[in-house]
Amino acid sequence: MSTGAAIERDRLRAKAQALFGAGDLHGALDGLKRLLEGHPADAELHNDLGAVLFGLGRIAESRECFLQALAHDPGCRSARENLEHLGHAVEKSIGPAANSRPGEMPEKIDYSQQWYAESYARESIEGVETPMDLLRVIHARPSRYRWRFMRWFDGLDVQGEVLEAGFNVGKTSYYLAEHFDQAQVDGIDFNPSLHRIAELLPLLHRNLRRFWISDVRAVDRPDGSYDHITCLDFIEHIPEDVYLPMIDEFSRLLRPNGRVYVYVGQTYRRPEHIHVIPDVKVIRDFMWRGFRVVRHQAEENFMAFRKAYDLATAQQLADDSLVR
Repeated sequence: MSTGAAIERDRLRAKAQALFGAGDLHGALDGLKRLLEGHPADAELHNDLGAVLFGLGRIAESRECFLQALAHDPGCRSARENLEHLGHAVEKSIGPAANSRPGEMPEKIDYSQQWYAESYARESIEGVETPMDLLRVIHARPSRYRWRFMRWFDGLDVQGEVLEAGFNVGKTSYYLAEHFDQAQVDGIDFNPSLHRIAELLPLLHRNLRRFWISDVRAVDRPDGSYDHITCLDFIEHIPEDVYLPMIDEFSRLLRPNGRVYVYVGQTYRRPEHIHVIPDVKVIRDFMWRGFRVVRHQAEENFMAFRKAYDLATAQQLADDSLVR
C-alpha cells in the first residue's frame, strides 16, 4: 500500500470510528463497508465492522467479521477478545493464542459480598488503621495508576459533586480530589471489608467527603445529587443483573448534562472478573438509557458519557423507535 493510500485509509477509518463513538452506527457501518471494498484483507477493518454489527444487534454477522479478521491476521488481539466476548470457542476455530496455555483460565467466583470480604484486596488493606497507612497503600505503584488516570482525564474539567462507584482502596478518589480542586468526592463500594477505608478516606484530603458501603442499584442519595460519576475498574466485578440497573441509578443520581466516566478491565484471567464486556456493549447500554458519548479512547477502553435525557424520556424515545 502506498503512503498516500495508507493515510487515506487511516483517515476514513478514524471517521468511521468517530461516527461509532457518536452513536451513528449506520454511518459507521456504511463507511467501513466502503473501506473494505478497497482493503478486503485488512484485519483491523474487519474487526471494526464486527464491533459495529454487534452494536446493531447483528450477532452472527459480527462473529463472522471477527473470524475474517483473524483469518487475515491470526495475531489480531482485538478480534480474538471480541470473539471471546461473544462466547465463541476461538481455540476450536483457529487454534490457541500464542501466549495461552491449557488450564490457565481460573474458575470464576460467585458474585457475593462474602467473597470480597474474605478475599479481594485483603493484602492491600490488611493492617490499614491510620490515614498514613492508607496513604502508603494509595501511593504503592503510583506510576501505573496515576499515569492511567492522567491520560483518561486529560482535558476534562471535573467540578462539583462527584460519586465514585467502587472506591476500593481509594486511589481514584484521592487522585480526583488532588487533581480537580473544585471536585467534592463521595464514594460507594459493595465490599463490606472496606468499612475502615471508608472512615479514613475523608481524613486524607479536604475534597474527600462521604464514603460508605452500598448496593450500587439503590444509592441512599436524592435524585440529581451529582455532577459526575466515575465507574472505573468496576463493571467487570458485577453481573449483568446488577450492571444494567446500575446505569439507571446513575441516571437518577445525575443532574441534567451530568457525566459518567467508565473503564472496564479486560483481564479475563482473574477470578473476580466475572463480567468483562466490550466497549461497544457499554456504549449501547448507556445510549439506550439516555446517555450520549462525549469521549471514547478505544485503545484504553475509556469512555465518557453525558446524561442527555432522563430515564422516562429515554424509554419513550426507545419505544418510539421500535414502533417505527
